[in-house]
Amino acid sequence: MRSETIYRISIIILCFSSLFINYMTGDWEYSADIINAMDWHGFNSQIPHWFKLSIVGPLQVAALIMLRFNLIARNIFAVLSLIGLSISLFEGVAAYSAFEIFIVQIYYFSTGVVLTLSFTLLSEKFRSPLSRRSVQPGI
Repeated sequence: MRSETIYRISIIILCFSSLFINYMTGDWEYSADIINAMDWHGFNSQIPHWFKLSIVGPLQVAALIMLRFNLIARNIFAVLSLIGLSISLFEGVAAYSAFEIFIVQIYYFSTGVVLTLSFTLLSEKFRSPLSRRSVQPGI
């Protein structure tokens, strides 16, 4: 299978799994039992759940724009992925069943595949629109 096909499939999987993750984690704030589990683990629930949810929309939009190999969308996606990964300590507490944990693993695996391919094998396709114009011969 070509790397471009794997890249596109990974973006689609990433978008669907992130929608499911936000559906399963609930409302704008964590429930009381999740906050108690975070307190017990020492996390003290310092990061509000709405912050994690506010990352998902722009991350999905950037991922969908990356289907057209947009350089700016790739960089925004990378930054938002790192922010999401840094606050992912709370997702392990928010997932209760083995299926939900599996979805979280699929989400992070597909994010890793997209980032790896976009910065390695497919990096030549991500060019700035300004660099394309400068390469074209002038009239």
